Amino acid sequence: MSELITPSTGKSRLTDPVAPNAIIDRNGLVALNTEGLATPATKAPNLLARGIAAHYIDNTIPTDNPTITVCTGVFILQNDIDHPLTRKDIGGFAYMLNESTVTADPTGSSIAGRVVQVMTEGAQVSIEITGLHYG
Repeated sequence: MSELITPSTGKSRLTDPVAPNAIIDRNGLVALNTEGLATPATKAPNLLARGIAAHYIDNTIPTDNPTITVCTGVFILQNDIDHPLTRKDIGGFAYMLNESTVTADPTGSSIAGRVVQVMTEGAQVSIEITGLHYG
């Protein structure tokens, strides 16, 4: 997992049940699927950005009700090379590409959060729960 994913400000810690067969890396972007279960962020519609994983979990061999703790707040994520966020995207949405990368391309993706800043080391994104599913 990239070292670029670092919290700038942490707001809250939340705990969620993990989707079957999900492997979530520490410091990876976590999303909730349509069943409300935690899964690694990926380029897919109908996911809800939840936060950054506080620890690693492997649910490929399920145990009794595994959970993941996530942190909400502002984080630096890798910026997509093919469809990068730019300064003109500040205040707009960043979209999930994978658990460590955000993109400006909304096609077939879900919102990761609001763009706070774009820097050479990545994009600063505010990941908060708004109660909306994005798709």
